Amino acid sequence: MIDKFVALIRFRRVKAEKEGTLLSLVRVFRIILNKLEGHIREYDFRKRNLPSILLITLPKSGSMFILHSLMGICRSRPLLTGDHGFPFGSIDGDGLKLFAKGCAIDQGHYMPSSKNLFLLKREGIDKVVVHVRDPRQALLSWVHYVDKLHKNNIVFTELDIELPLDYFDKSLEDKIDVMIESWYPHLINFVDGWLRYRREGVSRWGVEVLITEFKKMKNEPGLLFEDIFNFYNIDQSKFPSETINHKGTHSHFRKGESDEWNGVFSAEQVRRTSESITDEMYEEFGWTRI
Repeated sequence: MIDKFVALIRFRRVKAEKEGTLLSLVRVFRIILNKLEGHIREYDFRKRNLPSILLITLPKSGSMFILHSLMGICRSRPLLTGDHGFPFGSIDGDGLKLFAKGCAIDQGHYMPSSKNLFLLKREGIDKVVVHVRDPRQALLSWVHYVDKLHKNNIVFTELDIELPLDYFDKSLEDKIDVMIESWYPHLINFVDGWLRYRREGVSRWGVEVLITEFKKMKNEPGLLFEDIFNFYNIDQSKFPSETINHKGTHSHFRKGESDEWNGVFSAEQVRRTSESITDEMYEEFGWTRI
């Protein structure tokens, strides 16, 4: 078996050199492993007949709880579909090719840009789940999360936006002000963009979207997963109900509160953040009006 594997590596290297392409051994391994991964996924899909599930989530909305719960329930394989940064993360077409074979799962913070939607359509991904949270609470959770990243000395590997040099010397109120200016508009654009896509874009791109919300995940996680299964036409009888961890809802976020922001933000911060939320968002998700 090892001899065959070595021969296959040597063959691909020789073939590449004949074609004028110099590939390192690492590159050759990557090509072989990608092909092997593709065959494994095709076999897995034929055996289990499960679609791939793409979760597109607002940052700090319980993304990891949903992802890991679904991985545990469905036994789907994780597979990266692109850059998971926010707000500038983009889908990778090559990663999506493998993902489209089925039995995979991934979570990202993708915006409904023309590029992302084009790649989804091109690779035959016709359904995505978009999960949101009240952006005011998501903002507050993000401020605390960035402080945690700073303490662990990894903050600059996680951020897509620039922070003032003295940001971590500021008070909580001042940090919130900074994030309202630099971060909050992206949260609003994410929610508004996907609502607008559901309303106007499905007919053009053909990618159906199920929009879910934080409060159902927190209060009725079983129903949230049922919604996802129904959306993907997955037979729920394949999965024992006890595999859903109803008690683990808070395992991947700080407090899991919905309106903590209202007791932390200043009156001016409440006004600024609340007036950015559209009537459609308030009516769709029942978020607190101020």
